[in-house]
Amino acid sequence: MGEPYSTMEMSSFMSCSKGYMGECGIRGGYAETINMDPNVMAMLQKSISAKLCPTILGQACMDLVVNPPCPGESSYESWLEQKNGTLNSLARRAKLVADTLNSIEGFTCNIVQGAMYA
Repeated sequence: MGEPYSTMEMSSFMSCSKGYMGECGIRGGYAETINMDPNVMAMLQKSISAKLCPTILGQACMDLVVNPPCPGESSYESWLEQKNGTLNSLARRAKLVADTLNSIEGFTCNIVQGAMYA
């Protein structure tokens, strides 16, 4: 990313329990941190080292999230169909909620463009 972002302190988080497939209860995730102040990074490392690792199931789920099936693999078509069906269903429900709230006088609501919890 170019300026001004290339010099900003930033962190990005991903959790399989809060992703679009919503595998609630499965604990697995990762964080990417760039340009972090060394003192803050040291404190973050201390905090991380005190935590327990996710279960094998959580780690396996995270592997599937970041390495989905590729075109040509036997499970690709069914995965793509399920993924698109889930995302389309979430988009329809987000629009329904926004349209319903926008029908109330004095309310303004944008359609969610991200996570279910946005």
